Amino acid sequence: MSGLVRWILVLVVSSGGVAVVAQPPLPRPEDGEADVREGLFFTDRIIDRAINRVTEDLAEHYGLDEDQLYNTRAIVKERFPRFFQENRAQLIRIANRWMEVMLADEPPTPEEVAEWAQLVTPLLGQFAGLVEETAQDMRSFMTDEQQVKLDGELAMFRVGLDYANRRLQVWANGGYDWEAEWPRSEKFREKEWERARELEREQRRARAEAMGLDPNSVDGGSAGDGGVTRENPPTHPTSQPDRTDDWAAYVENFIRRYKLDETQKTAAYKLLRRAQEDRERYLRRKLADIEAVEKRLREAKTDEERARAKADYERLNEPLDRYFRRLKDGLETLPTRRQRAEAAKADMEAKAQATPKPPPKNE
Repeated sequence: MSGLVRWILVLVVSSGGVAVVAQPPLPRPEDGEADVREGLFFTDRIIDRAINRVTEDLAEHYGLDEDQLYNTRAIVKERFPRFFQENRAQLIRIANRWMEVMLADEPPTPEEVAEWAQLVTPLLGQFAGLVEETAQDMRSFMTDEQQVKLDGELAMFRVGLDYANRRLQVWANGGYDWEAEWPRSEKFREKEWERARELEREQRRARAEAMGLDPNSVDGGSAGDGGVTRENPPTHPTSQPDRTDDWAAYVENFIRRYKLDETQKTAAYKLLRRAQEDRERYLRRKLADIEAVEKRLREAKTDEERARAKADYERLNEPLDRYFRRLKDGLETLPTRRQRAEAAKADMEAKAQATPKPPPKNE
């Protein structure tokens, strides 16, 4: 990720960049040394264009339509440029110190780091508040699937934020260890790798829990890929889904009707498993709402109350209907032309056999 502005904006929906804040600062500049004119990253035009590019990335990441992209961009532009403008000089000073420390021959002292950490901490807190507010506003026009993804990445962000705050607090109290934390130290790379691995592990688990997944199933990967690595390969597509509900019965009937081969069955069960997982995640999130609406339906005393409750119930069930339609559409791509023809022929023969034959005519 290039540029401090781009990194900060990406934090609206991710958390990996939080750790960048928790890096060792630079020695304190002399009076007048931190000239804000050096802060090219923070010009208004660059901020505006950075927001355009980042919101386009968000649209691709979440599958936002044009209206959602427009709303997201408006929300981000309403909040974040003002944050940059109000804190421009401080942010430039922080960025410049970071660049200086990367090039310095000597590490900063604990006292210098403590002062730097005390400057960064309140800005990080303000920024985190903007992220939370922005995410809440985005939820208002997101689909349920998009909200689930956002919930997972917000959970990662909060873990990263907690990590940064804890590290800053240690530094603010004079606990900076240059051998383990200065980027040019020989021990830094090893220590930083260990810290990054632990942070990613915590982020993955938080993301899984927020999305209604098994936290143990994602351990071992990167924060962005859901934990799929050589150490933790993805679930094999032939692993069995839950075959005890109506959706599974539909898939089994589909397999029998088209006489799918083993490869096609594997694909069908993979579609079923994915649909069931989406359904269960949604139900875990919305179960209380669904039960409340069902109670309103049972206790409705007027047609108007019953109609409102029924409309709310149907609205809550729309994502479930969408998951099932997606399952059906996926299944329809599996049979070959010959399998379809044979199934149609079998349907016609079954219909002919089921049609009552007219009684014989009396001679």
